[in-house]
Order: sequence, then structure tokens, then C-alpha cells
Amino acid sequence: MSENTKPIKSSAKASGKLHPAIPGIGSFLLMGVGQAINKNWIKALCFFLVPVLVCVVEFSSSNWGKYIKLQSGSMDEYISTQVVDYGEYAAIEEEADYLGIEDEEMDWASFFGEEEIVEEEEDWEAFFAGEGEEEEYVEEVPQYQYPQYKLSPNGEKYIIRDFGGFFTKGLWGLVTLGRVVLDQEYAGKIMTLNDYTSRWLTADNSTVLLGNGLITLVFVILYIIVWVLCIVDAIKERKSINETGESESFKAFVKRLWSNAYVYIMLIPALILILFFTLIPFLYTFIIAFTNYTYRIKLGAALVEWAGFSAFGQAVTDPEWLTIFVKVFLWTVFWAFMSSFTVYSLGFVNALVIESPMVKGKKIWRIILILPWAIPGLITLMLFKNAFAKDGLINQILYATGSMDGFSKFLTNIGLQGAVGPYLEACINGEWTMEFASILADNNLTETAVRTYLETGSMDLIPAGMSADVLNMFRLRNFDTPIFWFAPWYNGNLAKACVIFVNLWLGAPYHMMMIIGCLATIPKDLYEAANIDGATGWQRFKAITLPSVLSATIPSLIMTFSFNFNNFGAIYFLTGGGPAWNPSQVPDTMRVLGSSLPGQTDILISWIYKLSFTKNSEMFNVAAVYSIFIFLIVGGFAVYSLLRSKSFSEDGE
Repeated sequence: MSENTKPIKSSAKASGKLHPAIPGIGSFLLMGVGQAINKNWIKALCFFLVPVLVCVVEFSSSNWGKYIKLQSGSMDEYISTQVVDYGEYAAIEEEADYLGIEDEEMDWASFFGEEEIVEEEEDWEAFFAGEGEEEEYVEEVPQYQYPQYKLSPNGEKYIIRDFGGFFTKGLWGLVTLGRVVLDQEYAGKIMTLNDYTSRWLTADNSTVLLGNGLITLVFVILYIIVWVLCIVDAIKERKSINETGESESFKAFVKRLWSNAYVYIMLIPALILILFFTLIPFLYTFIIAFTNYTYRIKLGAALVEWAGFSAFGQAVTDPEWLTIFVKVFLWTVFWAFMSSFTVYSLGFVNALVIESPMVKGKKIWRIILILPWAIPGLITLMLFKNAFAKDGLINQILYATGSMDGFSKFLTNIGLQGAVGPYLEACINGEWTMEFASILADNNLTETAVRTYLETGSMDLIPAGMSADVLNMFRLRNFDTPIFWFAPWYNGNLAKACVIFVNLWLGAPYHMMMIIGCLATIPKDLYEAANIDGATGWQRFKAITLPSVLSATIPSLIMTFSFNFNNFGAIYFLTGGGPAWNPSQVPDTMRVLGSSLPGQTDILISWIYKLSFTKNSEMFNVAAVYSIFIFLIVGGFAVYSLLRSKSFSEDGE
């Protein structure tokens, strides 16, 4: 007989083999019962402690004891002495109206059976002589106030809310999101912002209830998992006993568990952190998308309600919201791709140059090129923000070198700068002049036709045969001096180019160092064999260097794309999402967003920040919808790309 097993007593053997379902049913009814049936006493105790711990947490965090006293009637005399905030006088007024008694005639003191209070004259002489007795100050301790449900205006009675503990009240809050708000009449009292003695007097906060409910739900799921494992263990252990006639000792069970689940046991701390700092916040954001939580709901004074897919409908199916979302989404994808491609490409070029045999002092060049990455990114972004200001370093250099006009014209010619012409500028600012009116009248043009032509390039509304000289008159440009890099709405392309350039400065050094490490791992024999075969430098790069580096760095490149898709700091600290959109292109239904309206360089994550934290225009539910979109897009792309990458394939297949 093995030392890790123990024989079953003869009485157990005589009784015949026990069906495995019996211990399973026992553990289903109560954790540990099945293990006790199998004579695994220590294991049974461990499982039994789980529901005991749950009950201890529930009852220690609840007022169920007070609810039992309330139901038993033992507190009726005490409850009768409680001060009622409302309800009692309302009932008296109804009775007075029924009896035909006017308010002026009503002797409230006699109605309540109270004696008229007569003020006694103070003995001032004794007071100043110090003969009066000195009263000892005793701090009044707040007493628990029991709810009087019969005084609820509409008969409201929320027992779990008023007396429940961590688990029961958590699940109640997750389902209901609250029922009572600030200053509401409920159970004989007026709800307050905080009451630490009688917690049921505190008005419901939907976001707190939702958060606590999610935490409770996670613990309930973990409890169910342990419960299922207990049932499975009881059934398997009984099958083993029926087959071998021996029961596994607790010591052997611990050894087997440590041997088979060592990796998972070591991951428990990390899994706990992921659970509370990743999974629960994600679930919270996910659930907010199905509510009506916006700036219109002031927590405590109003309750968040479940709204189904209404936020999804507003974000996706509303044409005007969808128009802005598509613009922001396309720019986000373009930004993520370009910022990843440019930093990788420049890092690759820098790595090839530094590793070239013709370059001397490689260590010095590495140190110089790594400095932009070594400086904290926030400091770099703030420096560039000041440099691109109207009176910043860039414009000062252009003025000092006498190249301001030429460079401004160059930016306009390549389509980055979009300084408006005098006609369009006058239209936007509302400065209509007779000069423009006469030009339109002389050439049979309308304001709508010219505006459409200037903004979109469409000739649909322009009369056939219109002279190019007339059209060029409207297309005359005013070049900005100084250059407004981030501010005017017509310089959106310029602001986007600046953002990509600054990100190139920040990210290229990292990829350079990574690729230098990859280049060092490529066997020199491959290059020697290629030289013998007469391969050119480009052929060696295309056949050896590029495939080797890509194979090793594709996961990093994919992660770079995912990071840049959500690179909040690069946008927020540099441009703040600006410049704003052309006012004529902003849908009417989105003007109510005010400062929450996205700018031309805003990516989805920075717009989500504006929707969530711009005071008096928060749209938490819509922001949550967009967060879900980001998760699906970035997560789906990352998983798909990594699965197709050879770097993550097994055995190099």
C-alpha cells in the first residue's frame, strides 16, 4: 500500500461501493460534505471554510441583525420615539382638512398632547455670582434610525438596500443601479448625502453601486468556480476509492496539486492584479455603454438607468455622429500606421548606418541617437509644443533666416498649410462686402456655388464655360506669417504632419536600438556566402537582413501599432486635439458637445477623454461605446497579426 493513500475502514467496504453521485450531491448542497463522505476530513474542512467565509463577510458588512429585530417587533417602542422627517404632519394635515379645521385655528400642542412650555425667568444674579450649577457637556452619539416603511409615500420598501451586506447589496445595486436619491422622502426620513450611522439614509450613487456590484459579481463567479471544483473533486475521489479501495491522503493531494498546477499557482498574484486592475475596469466601461449616464445626471441627485443599446445607436447609426466618428477613426488608423511605419523605418536606417563598417565611433553615435528616447516623453512634447507656438522657436528661426514667406508658401503649395483666401475668410467671419457681391452678380454666380467650389473643389454648381481667371480670383491665398502650426481650422493637415514628426523624434531611437540587437544576431557566414555568389548590397539586404530583422521584430511592430492607436499623450500634450474643425462642417446635433467636440488631430482615445472629463458636457455612455470599438479593433488586429506571424508559430511552422 502506498504511503500517499490510506485504506478505507472495513465497515465502509462492507457497505459496498458508494455511487460517485452521492458525494457530488453532498458537495452541491454544501461545500465539503462530499469530501467528508469520502473521509477526506482536512480537504472537507478547507472547502467548508469557503461558504463560512462568505457568510462572515456578508453578515459582518450588513445590518441583517437589525432587520431581524425590526421584524420581531422588539424595536417597536424605540422606533416610536424616532423623529419623523415627514409623513406624520402630512397625515395630521389630512385629518385637520377632514375635520374642517383651519391652520390658524389648529392648536398643534394640544393635538399632540403636549403641554405648553412656559419660559422661566433666569436668575441672573445667581448666574453672575457663580451659584448656578455647572452643566457637564456630553457629546450626543447618533443613534441608529430604523426605516418606517409604512410612511413611504408610495409604499417603497427596499430591504436588501437598507440591510444587505457586501454580497446581497452588491448584486442588488448591479441590477437596480439604485432607487433612492438625495432629498427624497423614504421610510419616514429624508435621504442625505452621507449618514455613517444609518447607512440606509444615504442617497444611492449609481456609479458606486455599479462598481461594487461588479466586484461582487467577480467574487460570486470565483465562488461558483470553487464550488464546481469541490463537486468534481468529490466525484473523482469517490471513483478512485471505488476502483482502488484507498483514499488519497491530504498530504498526497497537496503534493499532486503543487506538481500539476505549479505554474497556475505562481500566476495567482498576477491574475489577482489583472482581475482588479484590468478586468473589472474593462467590465465597468463595457457596462456603462448600456446606460444613460451623461452630464445630465448629477450623481446622488439623480440615478443612472439601464438604456440598452441606445448609446450604440447614437454613436453608430446617427448620421451626424457617424460622420464625425468616421473622420476621427480614419485619422486614428492613418496616425497609428504612419507613426509606426515612420519610427520603424527611421530606426532601421539609423541602425544600418551605425552598424556599417565605414562608420567610426559607433558608441558615440549610439549615445547621441538614443538621447531623444532617454528624455521623458512628456518633457519632449511640452518642448515641441512651445517650439511650434506662434512666437515659438520654429517661427523665430524662420524669421531670423528670412525664409518665413518662402517656407509658408511651400507648405501651402504641398497642401499642408491651408491659409484661406479673402472671399472664404470673409464668408466665414460674416464680413460680407459689396466687392464680393458685385463679382458674384457680374459672373452669374451664387455664394453657395463659390463656397462649394472652394471647400470641396466641386464644379457642379459653377456655370459652364466660367473663366479660369474668375475662379482663380476666389482661390487667391493669403500666406500666414507667422505660421500657425496648431491653431486655425484650415491648418489641420499641418498639425497632423507635426504630430507625426514629433512622434518620429520620440520613437525612432527605441526601434534603432532594437534593430541593432537583431543585426548582431545574423550570422556573418550568410553575408560571406552571398558575397561569394556575387550578390549586390541591395540583394543581401533584401534576402538576408530584412527577413531576419522582420521575423524578430514583427511582434514589436504590431505592439507599436496598437500602442500608437491609443497614444493619448502624443496628441493631448502636443496639440490638445486641435485645431478645431471648420465650423461649417460641424453637425448641428454635435454642437451641444462644446469642448467635448473632437479636433482634427484627436484620435479616438483622446476624444474619449474629452467625452468623459470635459465639465458639463460629459457623455460617459458614448465614450464607453467608443472604448469598446477600440478594444475590438486593436485587440482583433493584434491577435490576428500575431497568430499569422512566424514569431509566434510553434516549431517555426
